[in-house]
Amino acid sequence: MVNGNATTDTDLLNLLANSGPLTISDIGRHFSVTRTAVHERLLRLMAEGLVDRELLRGGRGRPSYRYLLSLKARKLAGNNFADLAAVLWQAVLGIDDARRRQRVIRKIAGALKALYADAIYGTTLKTRMESLCQVLQERQVRCDVDTHGGVPTFILRDCPYLDLAEVDCTVCEMETTLFSQLLGDEVVLSQCRLDGHACCQFDPKRKRTTRKDLLTV
Repeated sequence: MVNGNATTDTDLLNLLANSGPLTISDIGRHFSVTRTAVHERLLRLMAEGLVDRELLRGGRGRPSYRYLLSLKARKLAGNNFADLAAVLWQAVLGIDDARRRQRVIRKIAGALKALYADAIYGTTLKTRMESLCQVLQERQVRCDVDTHGGVPTFILRDCPYLDLAEVDCTVCEMETTLFSQLLGDEVVLSQCRLDGHACCQFDPKRKRTTRKDLLTV
């Protein structure tokens, strides 16, 4: 059993994946947390499209519900096919026509953007980076936002595509394109783990500081 204070979104999603539809009371008992805490987390996961609920029939009074993984969450959980991803990426790299290969890579970045875009929010680059950080952290990818010097920088401490990057660094270009699209601001890979650095760092292409960003740092 997971201690309530250490419960994460991943813990709850894993519980729903393993145990099927559950009520708020079921979840609260499992994690030893209050109904309010469970309800707030479920509402957020429902807003992200990761959890659905179904009405329990029968009985009088207020309606009651059971909660279950959404189709989107099940697809995400089933997408951890590292071997298949490596083979498919090799096929992309095997496209002889460089322009056609780049079009395919941009389409891959666009498809990934569509998967994550709903979770990215904010009116400044800093807040958008922070929301991207939250998305990746929920997938067990360590990252953070550095605002030293007044310009937000995205720091990626774990590579989500490490197996692919070790085959060919083109996947780093795809990742840079993806982050630029998600953030709505072009970023560049200023340092990379493949070059011996401790982490990957993504800087705004034009290192500018707006008054709005300064106020939110």
